[in-house]
Amino acid sequence: MLFMKYQTLVLGASCSLCLSSIPSGASVFSQPWDGTSNAYASQNDTGGSALGNFGTVYDNFELAGNYNLTSVSWVGQYFNGTPATITGFTIQVYADNAGAPGASVYSTHIAGNAGETLLSGVVYSYSDTIAFSAAANTQYWLSTVPDLAFPPQWGNVTATGGDGTMYQNFLGTLSSLPADAAFSLNGTPASVPDSAPTALFFGIAIGGLACFRRRLSPLV
Repeated sequence: MLFMKYQTLVLGASCSLCLSSIPSGASVFSQPWDGTSNAYASQNDTGGSALGNFGTVYDNFELAGNYNLTSVSWVGQYFNGTPATITGFTIQVYADNAGAPGASVYSTHIAGNAGETLLSGVVYSYSDTIAFSAAANTQYWLSTVPDLAFPPQWGNVTATGGDGTMYQNFLGTLSSLPADAAFSLNGTPASVPDSAPTALFFGIAIGGLACFRRRLSPLV
C-alpha cells in the first residue's frame, strides 16, 4: 500500500541542523530538520511493481544575491518497511509558475546513496554536489528523488524556518502542502559584469572623436 504521507514522532532526536554537507562554498540557504519524522513520499520505484516515479516533493527557495550553487544537503526517511538500498538520486531545480513548480531548469542524476548517514530511527541525511546558477530574488523549487525498490517508501522529512508551502506530485496529482522540506544549499557569489567601466570607456572615446572632428573642421 502506498502512502503519500507518513507521520509519527521520533524520540531522542537531538540536532539543531542535522544536514550533512559537502564542503563546497558557504551556506546560502537552510531549512533545518524539525526533529520529527513527518515525511512526504518522494521516490522513483526501481522494483518490479512498475510504479516508476510515483512521488515527488518540491520545496521553494529564494536567494538575496546571485549565487553559483555548489552543493545541496537534505533529510529523508524510510517508512512501511525497513531501510533498503538507494541506487541513485535525481536532483532537480524548477522555475516558478505562479507560486508552484514550473519547468525544470536544472537536473542531475547521481549514482549511489548520496552519503546516506543515520540521524535517528529511520531518518537519514544526504548530500551531494550540484552546479546551478541561481539569480537573485528569484523563486525556484527543488526536488530530491531517490531510485529505490518499493517497498519501503522514502520521503522528504519536514523542516523549520520556511514559508510553510511545498508541493507533492503523488501518482500524477499535484497538491499544495502546508509544510517545508528539510534541505540546505551551499554556493559562491556569482560575478556580475560591471557596466560602468565600459560606459566610461565609450564616453571617453566619443568625446575624443568629437574633439578630433572639431580639429579637422575648416575655420569659417
